Amino acid sequence: MPELPDLEAYSKNLEKRLSGKEVKEVLVFKPGKSNVSKKEINEALVGAKISAFKRDGKEIMILFDNSRVVGIHLMLEGGFEITTDINLVNFKMFAFCLDDVFLIIYDPRGWAKIELDPNIPKSPDALSSDFSLEYFLDKLKEKKLKNIKALLIDQSIIRGIGNAYADEILWKARISPESKAGLIPRDAAIRLYNSIKTVLTKSIDEILKIKPDVINGEIRSFMRVHRKDRKESPNGYPILTKKIASKTTYFTEEQEIFS
Repeated sequence: MPELPDLEAYSKNLEKRLSGKEVKEVLVFKPGKSNVSKKEINEALVGAKISAFKRDGKEIMILFDNSRVVGIHLMLEGGFEITTDINLVNFKMFAFCLDDVFLIIYDPRGWAKIELDPNIPKSPDALSSDFSLEYFLDKLKEKKLKNIKALLIDQSIIRGIGNAYADEILWKARISPESKAGLIPRDAAIRLYNSIKTVLTKSIDEILKIKPDVINGEIRSFMRVHRKDRKESPNGYPILTKKIASKTTYFTEEQEIFS
């Protein structure tokens, strides 16, 4: 599933290529995956111009010059394509017919969804100013018995972090994914908070460096531990895997457990 750094890279490139283009029509191939009908979304968007793309949590928002917004959740395998020939793209879910190109949302699983004028959840995005150290420390106390891996990927607490980046963040902070949130000492919790910001921000840069025009797929070749092809961490510790929080989790014995 695309996570925060992937989606941030997509949004930057989509805005670069499509900002200012006018919507001629919205094609809906999977009506059950939108919160409004084809008629309603076309009435709202035809004639409007794209003003910006923004990432929010695990969604990408398209902002239009008539103040309407479309939220897009790609789910596990969804992605974007920009093309002049709509027939070249398989597994189409939705397509925005713009001035001279189509912006297509596709998904082999058929799970991707869009929402017109979505409600933004109250939980903070991991890179927003609302996600403060004080908020994070409070949540560790409030959810003291919660597994730290489960806490990091819980979108009702922090939005944007998924399985892969939770592993990278915990490795960077040298905290075991099996630690209990409420037992992590303050200094380690601060280290973890800083690791969230650092890992996510640097990963956006890494993705754009590897594929500057990326708008789909997951780039994971720069990851330190969450990689099937890697046997050891950069420090030479064997990479272990285990089901934690219902996710295949990658970690090493470098990471201290608090339980």
